[in-house]
Amino acid sequence: MRKFLIYVSLGLFSMISLFYLLSPNLSEIVDRIIFDKYLMTFSTKQKDFRYNLNLSINRKIKSYPTYKITSSKKNYIKIQKQVNSVFEDYLIGGNLFNGTDMYYPIKIENDRGDRSKSEIKLFGMNPDHFRDPNGHSFRSKHKGGEYFGKRKENFLKPVTRTYGVDFLWNIIYSKYSKGIRIDLKPIKVLFNNLDYGFYYLEPFFDKYLIELNNFRDSEIFEIYPDSIQLNHLPKEIEFSKFVNLPKEIRDDKLISMIDLKKTYDVISISLMSGNSHSIEDMNLHWYYNPIINKIQPTLREISSISITEVLGINKKDITESHLNELIELLIIDNYILNLAFQNDKELFLSEIKNSFEKLSSNFINDEILKDNELKNFLKYNPANYEFYKYYNKIRENIDLITPIIKKRTPKKIDTSLIYFDQNQIIKSDLTIKNKTVIFNEGINISLSNNSIIYFENCKVIFGGRKKKTYVGGVDKFKSGSILFNNCDVQIENTSFQNLQNPYEKKYNSYASITFYESNVKINNSKFSKNLSGDDYINFFRCKKASVDGSFFELVLNDAIDSDFSDINITNSTFSNIGNDAIDFSGSKSYILNNNFKYVSDKCISVGEFSKVKISENQFHDSEISIVMKDGSLINSNLNEFKNNKLDYVLFIKKPIYGPPLIDEIIEDGNTRILIDSKVEIKDDKIKHLEVSKLKNVEAILYGRKFGKSSK
Repeated sequence: MRKFLIYVSLGLFSMISLFYLLSPNLSEIVDRIIFDKYLMTFSTKQKDFRYNLNLSINRKIKSYPTYKITSSKKNYIKIQKQVNSVFEDYLIGGNLFNGTDMYYPIKIENDRGDRSKSEIKLFGMNPDHFRDPNGHSFRSKHKGGEYFGKRKENFLKPVTRTYGVDFLWNIIYSKYSKGIRIDLKPIKVLFNNLDYGFYYLEPFFDKYLIELNNFRDSEIFEIYPDSIQLNHLPKEIEFSKFVNLPKEIRDDKLISMIDLKKTYDVISISLMSGNSHSIEDMNLHWYYNPIINKIQPTLREISSISITEVLGINKKDITESHLNELIELLIIDNYILNLAFQNDKELFLSEIKNSFEKLSSNFINDEILKDNELKNFLKYNPANYEFYKYYNKIRENIDLITPIIKKRTPKKIDTSLIYFDQNQIIKSDLTIKNKTVIFNEGINISLSNNSIIYFENCKVIFGGRKKKTYVGGVDKFKSGSILFNNCDVQIENTSFQNLQNPYEKKYNSYASITFYESNVKINNSKFSKNLSGDDYINFFRCKKASVDGSFFELVLNDAIDSDFSDINITNSTFSNIGNDAIDFSGSKSYILNNNFKYVSDKCISVGEFSKVKISENQFHDSEISIVMKDGSLINSNLNEFKNNKLDYVLFIKKPIYGPPLIDEIIEDGNTRILIDSKVEIKDDKIKHLEVSKLKNVEAILYGRKFGKSSK
């Protein structure tokens, strides 16, 4: 019997060897079947089992965030067949999945118990997305519902996102580079009550990803040598700004628009990771920032490899020339980055090394592992063992590169002074970067011909206490605008009037004055008679801003629009405002001792997760005093309401944010509050107010019965 088994084994071995020799394709098929179908599937199942067991032992399985998905039996069978078909196509022909438009209706319930109708489709290109028919990747497209909205989300196995390393890098990229962050949330999936194991929930490229990252909705796309592929185009935009650009001008235009600081950081992250996978053409997705007219990279699919393996040298032999070679090897895998690199290699190499010094500091003494968001992620991450293996590779790469970087001398940036001490008419666009700019008190700066003054990385001072400074349009028909990008701005005793928003400019701002990612201090100044635009002033992503003792009057639409900013507004007057006096989105603010009168819509509008304290203000003769919506939180007290149509209004406009919340309201007993029936507020928060409840409050706002149309 033993001899028989030996002969059979030898025979099988000989036949397989003969097939390998006669049919190379067959050998590849066998390799794929053994590796992808069995070994990798078993590995994933083993990881899920091990983590399930650990949760059960520690009695945490019931509290683990779990998503429940249900579909009809017919659609479930169709999904299974499609998964098997996709994977078999790879096994037999080596073909990667090119995607599908075939959606299947489902119902979904998240870990909070919120429910939504949705659709799902298969998602992912590589075989690691489809090895297991009861544990494959998919994308959901929600159809509304509280906390879901109409966003799209990817459900991914941890191996496809390097077991959570993607999330680590996105925390760093968001915090230190101010880029769009792509979150990962560890969850467990039950599909028709079948255990599909552990997943990461990842936002797709859509308006929700953009807006929840505190950016304005805009295009997201991939750049290839011969085309641009759109990932997202806002509904209100009919045509892409980039897709149909003539090839002869396309590349130069794109290169001129690249946000170099963020791009250096993304390349630096690839350097620390030792590979270019995340910046290859098909993986690097660009967001167009319309306010500052720059294209900014996003970060996804970051693996980790030892740089010594990439270069094929020993650790002790690495020099700066090897480092430069590695950077060039990484960049060459991206078409547009390589073109930009070839234009100025010295600058790229220098700035990538500067970026390395900045970002690698997160790994000194494992500081990044102390980040609260990462700690919470690792608390639920089902693949920490693999995560730390890749993390250690990153640490090794940083330790090898750091001594080389420290030997060089960084270049200094010119930050010389520009001084405006005379009256001046600005008839064409003026761009000032990396300077200290002083507009002397008492002078008059006039703008005409739709001109724009653009400041970037500047310290800018307008005016002084003794003499009033004037900034405005030449007349009611010829005017201009001002935009500050990453600046420190002080405005004192300055009057702004007859300004407009930029018209047909590369900077797509809706305001006469835009502060973007800037620190701003405005005192004793006046803003009046703007000629066009949704806002007079727009604070966008400003983390330190204040307006004190200032006047806003005869404003066309909104006086102040605060998007994703931290701003205090005190001791100021808003009079004859055409729309909202102050409009908050995703902001934090303290509104103290201001006077609002003759406001045509909302004196204060608080929405999209804003947190605002409103104290000791006067609201007179206006349409609506305070509106709260969409996950916002307010603390309001000791305000005065006289002759307004509505005092407080609470409703839900965008379901994804959920209802508004009240921390505390302390007002006179005659103060009126109108609440949408979908908003639940505890009685003890509002029992001293005149409360009215109504279905669909939004239907009577925005000019239908109260307020003003936003169209």
